[in-house]
Amino acid sequence: GFPTLELSDYSNTFGITPGTHNLIVTNADRVDFDTMRSFQFVVTAVDANDNSLTSTATVTVSLLDVNDLNPVVHNDGERIVVQDNTAAMVNLLTINVTDGDEPDTPNSAVTITLDIDFGGLFTIVNQTIVTQMPLSGSTGQYNIAIVAQDGGSPPLSTNAMFIIEVVNTNQYAPVIDIPSEVNFTE
Repeated sequence: GFPTLELSDYSNTFGITPGTHNLIVTNADRVDFDTMRSFQFVVTAVDANDNSLTSTATVTVSLLDVNDLNPVVHNDGERIVVQDNTAAMVNLLTINVTDGDEPDTPNSAVTITLDIDFGGLFTIVNQTIVTQMPLSGSTGQYNIAIVAQDGGSPPLSTNAMFIIEVVNTNQYAPVIDIPSEVNFTE
């Protein structure tokens, strides 16, 4: 007859099917690359006719990372005020974004794009909102919607919003309108 197979550890996570002796996952909640990247245990084969005849093998199960975590924008909703005399290619706001998947893999590599163009006033350069042209005459509030997307397959994304208020620059020095000589009569 077929030998019986027993696991030394992780029997609450893995199992061996009777007859076919395939290793299976019995508790998928315990198999997560982000918390434990590999499992190692001993499988013992016990002879069906003579329990004293056994053999062991060490088994290592290595997990591969799946793209299961969305990018996180930590400063979503941040608001800044800039003057309308701001030149082109000025860094306005750095977007603080991370992805908890395995570092230095496509699953954690995040790209950021603008969701709305705003006539070319703003762009994204190295995760920073930058003026693409001078802001002269562009006073007002701009709700900058961005999409942060990782490079996983399939890619996961997060939307965020930043507020940039462009205010009028006071370009004129105050003028004092006081006569240089004042006469008083007593």
